[in-house]
Amino acid sequence: MCSVLQREIDSFIEHRKTRPNTDKQLRLKMPFWCDELTIRWRKYRDKENLFVKCMGPRKKAVLLKEFKEARWYFDTRKRQIERD
Repeated sequence: MCSVLQREIDSFIEHRKTRPNTDKQLRLKMPFWCDELTIRWRKYRDKENLFVKCMGPRKKAVLLKEFKEARWYFDTRKRQIERD
């Protein structure tokens, strides 16, 4: 019964074959990326997550300020490294 049903499904539905490593083709290539940017990116990401998950209005204002500073430090350093 199951094999008959499986054959009917296979005959009516198209099967698409995917290429291996399709994720690598979608990644942006950034040859300028370095360990310093990785550290700054992680700090930026952590500050953003803290800000998004915070519920208190006073603490949220402080976390927003910290998030903006982390974003600014990451963006400026990234632009400097890209230019070099």
